[in-house]
Amino acid sequence: MRRLVWLAIGLCAGCALCAYVSENKILLAVAVIALIVSVLLICFKKMKMALIGIGLTCGILYTACYNYFYLQAVKEYDGAEQTVTITATDYSRQTDYGISCEGTITFFGKTYNILFYDYEQITINPGDQITGRFLLRLTAPKGSKESTYQQGKGISFIGYARSEIAITSGNREDIRYFPQHLRKTILSHLEAIFPEDTAGFSKALLLGDTNSLTYAQDVAFQTSGIRHIVAVSGLHVSILFALIYTLSGKKRYATALFGIPTLILFACVAGFSPSILRACIMQIVMILALLLRREYDPPSALALAVLVILLMNPFAVVSVSFQLSCGCIVGIFLFSGRLRNYFYTKVKGFTFKAKALRAVGSGISVTVGTMITTIPLCAIYFEGISLVGVLTNLLTLWAVSFIFYGIVAACTVSFLCLPVAQIVASVISVLMRYVLKVAELLSRFPLAAVYTASPYIVLCLVLCYGIFILFWLCGRKYLKTTVASMAFLLVIAIAFSWIEPRLDNYRITVLDVGQGQSVLLQSRGETYLVDCGGSSHKNAANTAATQLLSQGITHIDGVILTHYDGDHIGGISYFLQRIEADIIYLPYGKEPSADLALDYKTAILSNIREIRLGIGKLTLIPGYDTENSNENSTCVLFQAGGCAILITGDRAEEGEAKLLQQTDLPKLDYLVAGHHGAQNSTSTALLEQTMPETVIISAGKNNPYGHPQEMTLFRLQTFGCRILRTDQNGTIIIRG
Repeated sequence: MRRLVWLAIGLCAGCALCAYVSENKILLAVAVIALIVSVLLICFKKMKMALIGIGLTCGILYTACYNYFYLQAVKEYDGAEQTVTITATDYSRQTDYGISCEGTITFFGKTYNILFYDYEQITINPGDQITGRFLLRLTAPKGSKESTYQQGKGISFIGYARSEIAITSGNREDIRYFPQHLRKTILSHLEAIFPEDTAGFSKALLLGDTNSLTYAQDVAFQTSGIRHIVAVSGLHVSILFALIYTLSGKKRYATALFGIPTLILFACVAGFSPSILRACIMQIVMILALLLRREYDPPSALALAVLVILLMNPFAVVSVSFQLSCGCIVGIFLFSGRLRNYFYTKVKGFTFKAKALRAVGSGISVTVGTMITTIPLCAIYFEGISLVGVLTNLLTLWAVSFIFYGIVAACTVSFLCLPVAQIVASVISVLMRYVLKVAELLSRFPLAAVYTASPYIVLCLVLCYGIFILFWLCGRKYLKTTVASMAFLLVIAIAFSWIEPRLDNYRITVLDVGQGQSVLLQSRGETYLVDCGGSSHKNAANTAATQLLSQGITHIDGVILTHYDGDHIGGISYFLQRIEADIIYLPYGKEPSADLALDYKTAILSNIREIRLGIGKLTLIPGYDTENSNENSTCVLFQAGGCAILITGDRAEEGEAKLLQQTDLPKLDYLVAGHHGAQNSTSTALLEQTMPETVIISAGKNNPYGHPQEMTLFRLQTFGCRILRTDQNGTIIIRG
């Protein structure tokens, strides 16, 4: 049966190659070579390697066929505006800019999943028919809206409403949407019975709905290393199985009869993410092994789950959910058992102390085993690595099972008697507050996490894994020396990450926040942030905060908001929950919202103001048109060490002309293009006056507005400007 494991490894590799490598000739060559090598290996009876080769060939061929027969036909719609009818398959959700909803769309008799957005605050129910004009983006490889998260969920299109949409109510009794209706009902019951401070946690822990978590709670979970407890996966499925097994009296027939349908329903209600599918398939295999009195082999069960998921959607291999879920299990298989045995050899006897130490050692073994395989993934996808994760897991995981059972009990009782359910919920909330408090306190520790925004942390990570590989190849000797070497490298990396930025005369960082703007201006340890908004307000705040935290900065001198559009200030309230600021400079002519003014000194700019910043100075130039948010943008001129950079917010040609009247601008080294490269900004007059050497455009990749627009790019090329773009270059750092 273990042959399935080697086949699954090859299949994963083949699907991944197709997802990440776009050259068909290379893929075909790899498939042919792998097949030939596999035949030779079979001749030499090297079956394991042969199965990997066969799986690699099958993965490439299957993904190629999936792409050709299913996706190729609709690539003509990528980037096009079409009038289409979408059938909603879930309830709409509120976003930073409107609503989003999942549905299906039909082309050439084939059905495709779509995630669509609308800027209106409307309500959509499962089964509703939505008709309108949409800008479509294909998420498949070579598509213009590549997204690992959406590809992993099997979503083929992203749609942006380009006209007013018409909604036709569907059949609310359709059995196909029973899981969605049940999910909404459960969430509403949890909202009704749990106190306000724990209701979001209950939703996230039971069904993975993190939308109701506060930003502070989400950051605390991430930083303290227990974000996995609110991302439904193997932990939740194993807890659910333990409950089923107990309620079934540990009888194998009852467990199978009751357990398998329950797990399938749970997967439907929680959402068919790869992590949930993987966990449920493995658990169902375990139940069948118990039923048939066969030995359960976890690696083979994992291989079967992987094969099923990839056969359903070969692009699930690039999903963060799939990679983290499988990575955790692989880490447990490879490392946790050996680490546990190491702890057990150090603790002998059957005293209470010895048993407690073995229990702690077992918990550490599982946590460290999963961390070994998932830290690189967290570094890539979340740009952060928790250093207190082992401690946080030890202090909280024991409580998660009790909390899960308590939530299930309270929710079940709520369908019978709401007051009694509220009592149960209030009792279990005590444990929930304990977990929340532990996460909050540990996340505040200095160096609770390190961030890969620092290249030194990235280098440290690479070197540490190199040392670990040497340790493993050398027969797992010199454990203490290995750990000490890694710790030494980490200390050196942190020191360089904190010290090196403070040695620069100036540092300008134009952050990649998607469709928005956020710029850090630094000089000799002093820092100002200009704007903080993007495609996602929370992501923009995280990007700005982690850039600073990677330098050991938790307090900055000030924040400057150019104007009140969401793509410029939407993330600032979240950012200020992580990084403190001495003062916030607000645009002239409008009162700030309460969350901006709360607990912070603010100043509304009505006149030009100069501020010292390290060895340089900031010149803040207020807007003039209080009726037009874009034209009212505060402009920021930063001059330091012979370098000059100008940020104009969203001012258009008229506003830029007014700017030239307001002050004498110098020749610029850098100009942040106005309004994300819109056609009516970064005008000829401004370019003639400032003659910037480099123009930086902050825009989201394949954004629905077409920024930067061709006319703007042509104008910049005419003036001989070097062009840097966050949608192509990522975060842009200028140092001097």
